[in-house]
Amino acid sequence: MGGAPTIATPDRGTPGSGRVAPSPPGTTPKANPPVRFTPVTVQAENPANTLSEGALPVSCDTCDGGARVRYLGRVTVYLDTNVAGTRTVTVTYEIDGNRRVKVAINNAAPSTFSTSGTDWKQPKTFSFVAPIPAGRTAITFYNDEGDCPDIDKVTVS
Repeated sequence: MGGAPTIATPDRGTPGSGRVAPSPPGTTPKANPPVRFTPVTVQAENPANTLSEGALPVSCDTCDGGARVRYLGRVTVYLDTNVAGTRTVTVTYEIDGNRRVKVAINNAAPSTFSTSGTDWKQPKTFSFVAPIPAGRTAITFYNDEGDCPDIDKVTVS
């Protein structure tokens, strides 16, 4: 039996071979791009939030979404983030006078913030930086020592 000899060549990832072709010399395989954080805004009056101890949603012409939460005993705002990290939390509120509000993230010890304003129809904000985990986060607003401002919305950016 004569004939030309058969020369074996390495499999470079032919379809169905189950092998992946190596990258050509001098190139780097491309990695998946990192997941980017997407800012999240939640209205305080969202029905998925928990309002208790007298807190009620009310109409508000100057509020984003057309309403805010008044008579704040306690409101817990729920939000979902796609990437964990240290984030800026901005709270939009309305108030006539000076009041304090306690803020607890995922039932951690609260931080207390002083708020002030001169009109129940003029949105104001305060911001703070906090670690926010990926997934579901609960941010609770209350003041067990006095009245709170009305809460319009919460933005994590």
